[in-house]
Amino acid sequence: MRVSIRSAALVCGVSMAFVSAAPVCSAAAASDLVRSARPSPSCSGDLRGPELTGQAAPPPLPQGEYAFVVNSDNPQGTDSSLVILDRRTDTVVKTVSKGLGRLPNAIAVQRSGATSYIANFADASVSVVDTRTAAVTATVPVGEQPAQVALSADGCRAYVVNTGDISTAGGVSVIDTATNRVTDTLTVGFNPLRIELAPDGRSAYAVTDNTLVRIDLRTGQTVGTVRNPNTGGLLVGLALTPDGTRAYAVDSAAGRVLAVDTRTMTLTGGPIDLPGIGLAGNAAVSPDGRLLYVTESASNDVAVVDTATATARPGTITVGRNPTNVAFTPDSGHAYVTSSLDDPKGLSVVNTATSKVEARLNTGSGPFDVALVTVGEGSGSRGEHPRP
Repeated sequence: MRVSIRSAALVCGVSMAFVSAAPVCSAAAASDLVRSARPSPSCSGDLRGPELTGQAAPPPLPQGEYAFVVNSDNPQGTDSSLVILDRRTDTVVKTVSKGLGRLPNAIAVQRSGATSYIANFADASVSVVDTRTAAVTATVPVGEQPAQVALSADGCRAYVVNTGDISTAGGVSVIDTATNRVTDTLTVGFNPLRIELAPDGRSAYAVTDNTLVRIDLRTGQTVGTVRNPNTGGLLVGLALTPDGTRAYAVDSAAGRVLAVDTRTMTLTGGPIDLPGIGLAGNAAVSPDGRLLYVTESASNDVAVVDTATATARPGTITVGRNPTNVAFTPDSGHAYVTSSLDDPKGLSVVNTATSKVEARLNTGSGPFDVALVTVGEGSGSRGEHPRP
C-alpha cells in the first residue's frame, strides 16, 4: 500500500522539502529562453528592467544581504510567517504573517528579492509575496502537499513539487509568474520529493519512487533514470553541483548519499555513508562546489561531505531540533540551517571553515526553509560580504 511519506515526515522530523517546462511559450520561444537569461516581453520575471519597462524598478529592500525564512509553526501550522532577516545585523526587517496558508514549508525568491513563492503544504497552494509591501498578492492552487519551489533562471516559471498523498501520485506544477497561473503539470513518478534545475535551463532532476529522474524541460518528458541500488531505500534529498555535472541523491533509509554523473546518468563511485544516527533529509552543495551538507533529523545535526574525495567527514555539526533545510552564502563561507522543532532559536548560522555554529537566531515558530538574497549593487552576481 502506498503511503504519503511526506505528510508523516513533516511532523515527525524527516525533512524532505527546501534559486527553470513550459507550455507557457511556444517551442521556439522556449528555446530562446534557454539560450538567454533575458525574459520574453510577456514575462514579468525577475530580470525586468529598463529594457522592458522603460525604467528600472526600485529595489525592494535597501542594499544588503538578506535571509528569507519560512516559519511553518510545525506541527500546528497556524502561526506561520515569512521573516526577512538582515544578515549583517541578524535583525528582522520585515514580517509577513497574514495571508499565508497552513504549514508553509518551502520558499523560492526572485534574484532581486522583489517576490517570494511559498509552498503551503496543508493547503495545496503557493503564496506569492511582494517584498516591498510585505503582503501576499496572490494564492495559486497547485497539487496535493506541495513540498518545494524552484525558480527558472529568468524568473518566468516556478516549479512546485507536489508530493501527493495516498490516492494521488503528485507531480510538478509549472507556474507562469507573469500570470500566477499553473500552465502545466509534469508527471515524474509517484510521490516526488525534490527537484533541482540544471544551470543550462534545459533539464531538471527529481527524486521519486526511490529513483533519480532527468526531465527535459522543453518537452516535459522523463529522459533518464537512475534507480537506487538499495531496493529498500528511500531517496528524499537532492542537490546539484553548480556546473550541473553531478547530482547527489540522499537515501534516508540507509543514511547515505548516491553520486550521479548527470552527463551519463550513471552512478559514480560507491555510496557515501553518513555519520550520525540517521533520517538523512535535504542536501545542499556550496557555491564553490567543495562541500555537501546533509540534514539528519534523528540526531539534530548536519553531515558534511567533501565532494573532491566523495567522503563524509567523521564528525557532524549539531544544530537545532529537526533540521530541515540548508542555504549557503554566495562565498560558501557560511551555511544557514533551519530547524523546525527548535523555538525560539531555530535558525543556525554555520561557519563552513570551522564547522562551528556561530549564531542561533530567533525567526519565529518552526523555521522550515531559508533562501539567501543579495539586494542592490552586485545582486545580479550575488556578491557576498563577510559576517561582522
